[in-house]
Amino acid sequence: MKSRTLGFTLVELLVVIAIIGILVGMLLPAVQAAREAARRASCSNNMIQIAMAVHQYEQSFRILPAGVVNATGPISNFPIGYHHNWICAILPYLDQPATNKLLDRKQSVYALANVPVRSHRISLLRCSSSPVDQSVSDYAGVHHEVEAPIDQDNHGVFFLNSFLPTRDIEDGVSHTAMLIEKVGDFQDLGWSSGTRASLRNLGSITPGGRLNRTAINLPGIVYASDNESDETVERRVRLVLSNELPEAWIDLKEFSAPAGIKPEFYVGGGSSYHGSGVNMVFADGTVRFTSHSIDETILFHLGHRKDGRLPPRLEQ
Repeated sequence: MKSRTLGFTLVELLVVIAIIGILVGMLLPAVQAAREAARRASCSNNMIQIAMAVHQYEQSFRILPAGVVNATGPISNFPIGYHHNWICAILPYLDQPATNKLLDRKQSVYALANVPVRSHRISLLRCSSSPVDQSVSDYAGVHHEVEAPIDQDNHGVFFLNSFLPTRDIEDGVSHTAMLIEKVGDFQDLGWSSGTRASLRNLGSITPGGRLNRTAINLPGIVYASDNESDETVERRVRLVLSNELPEAWIDLKEFSAPAGIKPEFYVGGGSSYHGSGVNMVFADGTVRFTSHSIDETILFHLGHRKDGRLPPRLEQ
């Protein structure tokens, strides 16, 4: 009798490998969706903790922190001015006692004395889906219902020298947006800056993308184009820190802003790295995930604290 060796033929092995490949390909989108859902939940939890810190501040002082504190307005996107923001105000309630102690509130947030604080990365301010590891905030206070410069006549919850008591949110805290996700860009001056770096409006909600600029790790937080030399950036940084800001500090021609709005005063709306929308926190502390396709009229009502209209129905 002839002995026969048992085993797989090459064709059978290739068929098995092909089947495994098909199964992996079918499961991969589900795995990625599960990961993103976990990141979105982590982001939502961050925003809940930030909202709790805002409410603790309100309980202590009977007013909400100002979106940004400055002698004059509107606020430009240049690192000149006092510009301490609402995040600086709630540092003690974010479990950041050392950061709060080191922050010199007698000087501008861009002063040399505040460079270590501005450069400090606070993990609670970062979305898990963000690919950027910098000392910026992925969450912003809502300053207005439509695109407009940050000023004292805004209709949101956080704006220039606002210090609102909750009674001034006349449409109700459960119907007024307080915080929204945002994606940083090359003009982002860091989490402590009361510019568009920490304030946004509800004029739009758009999908986020990767930053198209490189963060230069020099004193302060300054973004520059990828093709600039370190010497060029360092020279500009020194001018900025000495308040000798050159007109060409940033190439505003490359920065698109809506018609009729100067680029240095452009704020922008909400955005995120989540695929279909952004997390939004209401003034009562609740968090809701809002789709990119939400009607702009609804956003208008949510961003205006006292428009006096019936509460809009927010579709998830």
